[in-house]
Amino acid sequence: MGRAAVVTTVDRRRDLGCFVVDCAEHDEPSGEAEMERLFRNAVVARVIGVDHSGPTVDYVRYVLDDDNRMYFYAQGRSLLARTSVDTSIVIEIDDVGARSGRGASIVVHGVARPVNSEVPKPVLRLLPEPQFRGSPSCRLVEVTPTSLRWRRVQ
Repeated sequence: MGRAAVVTTVDRRRDLGCFVVDCAEHDEPSGEAEMERLFRNAVVARVIGVDHSGPTVDYVRYVLDDDNRMYFYAQGRSLLARTSVDTSIVIEIDDVGARSGRGASIVVHGVARPVNSEVPKPVLRLLPEPQFRGSPSCRLVEVTPTSLRWRRVQ
């Protein structure tokens, strides 16, 4: 395996509108506990999808509820922003040291569905405001993970 193409470690204490690269060295992932920590602490992920012109990679800021369901706003050219049916989805989350190029990457496979019902208030409070609220191409999405896999990036 090669190195991760993008570093997406984000400092939660900073403005969530900015990507803040964590340049500190990271210990090797130690297993399931480390995967859970990364999944819970990261706030930015890459959503891998497709639209009429081919593959898409969208960066989203997400939050998790207590059942590990992910919530984020799908917007822009992603078909996920316009779909009204459940769809399979792949999401990538990285925690890679900028200097060492070492760390971990999680791949989440799941089922994405537009949120049409009431969203838990704690989730809404934590979600960042979407860039295009009210636009037909902006939709709140819930992802129920069907599998989580992590790998070391060296």
